Amino acid sequence: MDDGYEDAVLQTINQRRAHRGLRLLRTSSCVDPVAERRSRRMGVNDEMRHYDGLRRVLRRCGGSRVGEIIARGPGFSDPRAVVRAWMHSPSHRALIEQRGFRAAAVGAWRDAGGEVFVSVVFRSP
Repeated sequence: MDDGYEDAVLQTINQRRAHRGLRLLRTSSCVDPVAERRSRRMGVNDEMRHYDGLRRVLRRCGGSRVGEIIARGPGFSDPRAVVRAWMHSPSHRALIEQRGFRAAAVGAWRDAGGEVFVSVVFRSP
């Protein structure tokens, strides 16, 4: 998928954070390849699994905390729809609203059938 979709996901997350009085997330170029690979791997392998190597992100990019949210579905072609779904899930919402996170990267992949796979990797300084 194009960078516009990924930017829109992060922008929508930041709108939700701003509404709650939280600091906006900046884009993390170090974490971006991880999010991109995660969403692509989920799409290519037709799976939905959290990345079990998030601690490697801390070693490579620095920081004290890292988290990930993922989504999959044909209805997630609209970036606002995927963020809305996360906001209706208490555990996903908690990650989006985590005060300690300062940066994030979004990866998105659309398979041949139109299903969208999204990964957001968050990082604190």
